[in-house]
Amino acid sequence: MRYTFKLIIAGDGGVGKTTLVDRYVNGTFHDNSRITLGVQFMVKRLTVDGNAIDLQIWDFGGEDRFRFLLPAYCRGAHGAIFIYDLTNPTSLYHVDEWMQMLRSQGGKFPVIMGGTKADLGVQRKIPTEEANTVASKFGISGPTIDVSSKTGQNVEALFASICTQMIKATQQTPIRAPVPTPAPARVFASVPTPAPARVFASVPTTASARVFTHEKVCAPEKELPPWQI
Repeated sequence: MRYTFKLIIAGDGGVGKTTLVDRYVNGTFHDNSRITLGVQFMVKRLTVDGNAIDLQIWDFGGEDRFRFLLPAYCRGAHGAIFIYDLTNPTSLYHVDEWMQMLRSQGGKFPVIMGGTKADLGVQRKIPTEEANTVASKFGISGPTIDVSSKTGQNVEALFASICTQMIKATQQTPIRAPVPTPAPARVFASVPTPAPARVFASVPTTASARVFTHEKVCAPEKELPPWQI
């Protein structure tokens, strides 16, 4: 069977969401990825348990100034992955804020958690047990999965896991097509509309009147012969 799923990637800025998606979709790693401004959209086609899936991945900018976009873009979502940084505990503790935004418009759909930068083992500050406890508290499906965009560790497994859960959720409820998401607002300057052209008919110019004086020309009088006098 073929499915089309809309997947939300949520989490604080700087945790490595865009790097993770780029690794999964393109198989590349960029250590100096720029921060996502607003929303980034990518598509991945894959097969899970014999099911063909067109996966629409919506990667959200994690900065506070972009979070107001999230609720509207969650409409029609089939699942989400909450991403946190294994070296930054604060990124995990913000899960409550992200879950509120995900649920405010998106309704109920599967959510899993992934901890990035697993390759930085000595800098790790979040034990797996702690992450699983947080996930359970907020109704997030476990266990959490540690990933590394740099080495590729568990990247495929993370996305396969959420796809499996979206398939199960869809089989329990009628499948729905992703709801069209509004494009970011574009601001245009108001340009005055030119007035409609006024068309004038060409009127032939009247020639100046020419005035003639009509003079009666009289023939000179003839002298009458004497017999007519």
